[in-house]
Amino acid sequence: MADEIKTETLLGSVDTAPVKTENDGTKADAKPDEKKPDAVDAMKAPETKPDAKPEEKKGDAKPDEKKPEEKKEDEKKVVVPDKYEFKAPDGVAIDTAALEKASPVFKELGLSQESAQKLMDLQFQMIKEQNDAYQKQVTDWQTEIKKDPKYKETLASAKRAVNVLADAETAKLITDSWMGNHPGIVKFLSKVGSLVKDDNLDEGSGSAAGGPKTLESVLFADMFNK
Repeated sequence: MADEIKTETLLGSVDTAPVKTENDGTKADAKPDEKKPDAVDAMKAPETKPDAKPEEKKGDAKPDEKKPEEKKEDEKKVVVPDKYEFKAPDGVAIDTAALEKASPVFKELGLSQESAQKLMDLQFQMIKEQNDAYQKQVTDWQTEIKKDPKYKETLASAKRAVNVLADAETAKLITDSWMGNHPGIVKFLSKVGSLVKDDNLDEGSGSAAGGPKTLESVLFADMFNK
């Protein structure tokens, strides 16, 4: 019986089958078209090509594939209240008429109570900044007027013009608004008041012996006297 042939391969020793012989003891002739497989080749696995993956188009997302942050957003449920209840800073009154117009818009946008309150807080802050800027402007105007050594006389003359020539509605508009603090308007009214004084008008009457006077008749006396 022929001895077994051991061959060293990359994977270790491999036992190969003994070579068959004829009855007369001579080796069998190998057929010309047959080739004895090498031991290393026998151990190699047949080569297989990986299946080609279908070409994926960019931008095509799998229907069940979501980013972690998107999943978290889905888990959060936004509760839109039936009625919004807002908190205003101390000393600030909420305009209910404006709120009635804004609430449907908040609901349409799907805002929660917390999100809507943030918008209101921003609005309150903007209003406060506008009021602070206005108050500073008024203070600066008053400071500028008081720089005039004769500012008390200037104010008295301006008040005379308002009391004599302005009706109640106009007088209220001037004294209660920014116009009563603007240096240019105060100086203008002061000059008008000096003309009224020179014309001997009675304060608060709006008339003189010659008949009712108007602002136009005082400022443009030459035109009215023609």
